[in-house]
Order: sequence, then structure tokens, then C-alpha cells
Amino acid sequence: MTNKIEHMSSNGTVFKSDSKDLSSGVNVYSSWVVRPCQMAADFAEFGAWHRSVIWEDLEGFAGYDCVNYVYCGKR
Repeated sequence: MTNKIEHMSSNGTVFKSDSKDLSSGVNVYSSWVVRPCQMAADFAEFGAWHRSVIWEDLEGFAGYDCVNYVYCGKR
């Protein structure tokens, strides 16, 4: 089983991490120019997805305030 995760938001923003606990950080890619309000909604969607799908499988999690997000530009 892989620790890598990937989620595409409804606006097309992609979130990728090499670890389910997000300790390796999260790379963020957009497929087109996304307005700030859309990007904020995408981050909220990713957090909700991670909490509802991935979080239960974790043995430890430092918290969402410890996650390092890196915007990598357009995909």
C-alpha cells in the first residue's frame, strides 16, 4: 500500500502528498487561472476530504496547522 495521496478539487486544483499524514508537505497544482475565492474553497475541500477519507487510517497526525503547502503553478 502506498502512502502517496492525490485529490482533485471540484475546481480542478490538484493536491499531492508523499505521505498520508501530510508530513512531507502538499504540492498544489492548478489547471488554469483560479481566483483566490476558488482556491480558498479548494483548500477547504481538500481538508474536508482528507479528514473524512484519510484521517481515520493515520496512527498519528500533527494537525492541519503543521502542514506545509507549496503552490507549484499550473499543471
